Amino acid sequence: FPSVTAYELHYETHHRHTCSACNRTFPNQRWLQLHCDELHNTLNKIKKDRGDKIYACFVEDCGKYFKEPRTRRLHLIDKHKYPSFFPFRIV
Repeated sequence: FPSVTAYELHYETHHRHTCSACNRTFPNQRWLQLHCDELHNTLNKIKKDRGDKIYACFVEDCGKYFKEPRTRRLHLIDKHKYPSFFPFRIV
């Protein structure tokens, strides 16, 4: 790397928030936690099979949960003004 700053930037974007189960990288801790909760958490898999709401709103202080990613997406667009082209499958 040409500089320490360049290395730190690389580390932050490619290694810092990496899922230990599937090695996917996320832009921050919040996205990583959502990913782990929704895809790798055994208890949440059971809850999902029961029909419980496991998909958290992306907005940290919102606190709403949804049964399906689609309803979360509609909520984010309607209530939090996310653009419809946002990569909602980020998690």
